[in-house]
Amino acid sequence: MRLPTPTLTTALPTRATTAQRLRHGLLNALVFGLCYPVANLLAQQQGISRSVATAWDAHIAFVPWMVLPYMLSGVFFVGSFWAVGSLDALRVLSQRLLLATVLACLVFVLVPLRFSMERPEVTSALWAPLYALLGRVDQPYNQLPSLHVAYCCIFWLAWRPLCATRARRGALLLTLGLVSVATLFTYQHHALDVLAGAVLGGACVALVRPRRPTPWVALYYALGAGVVVVLGTAW
Repeated sequence: MRLPTPTLTTALPTRATTAQRLRHGLLNALVFGLCYPVANLLAQQQGISRSVATAWDAHIAFVPWMVLPYMLSGVFFVGSFWAVGSLDALRVLSQRLLLATVLACLVFVLVPLRFSMERPEVTSALWAPLYALLGRVDQPYNQLPSLHVAYCCIFWLAWRPLCATRARRGALLLTLGLVSVATLFTYQHHALDVLAGAVLGGACVALVRPRRPTPWVALYYALGAGVVVVLGTAW
């Protein structure tokens, strides 16, 4: 007698909906839009001048065109919420970014720092408007850790599964690497800021893991408390 062969079914990951992507994206934009400018303004009002510059930083050249990869961080920030496929991948991306933003802004308000060198005047018709825009939205504060670098660590793990070939993964790594080092060559960050940003990004990746069986409600309470501390300190 021939027994029926059992069939194995594998549950497919639930794909994130447009509404879910918008919800997570707007939440991250709101937290960043509240905390980052407030920390920047607070340091500016206090007239902060201390930095973590090292002797090595004095040898870093200013490279005007590096403003292009620097600004790519915003493209990755918005695009990541639409690039990831599953709901779990969206949750992981969102929670990692939120954690990086809140932890960094807590450091910014508790230990405010300033970039130590003056950026050379940019007169090029091509690059000057971009630096003018950068100067309006990102003052030389909010230094350590570099959120650009922390975000790049998170972006790498979010976008890497979408790269089917080694060449695409290499191109992604190169692009995110340029975004990270652009923080140095645009005179936005010092070397220790970049190192601390990489540590922060790695910590957020380690703390927020994929395929968590239950909702991590405590994380959102902790993030909310962090936002209150940032805004309360400024108040």
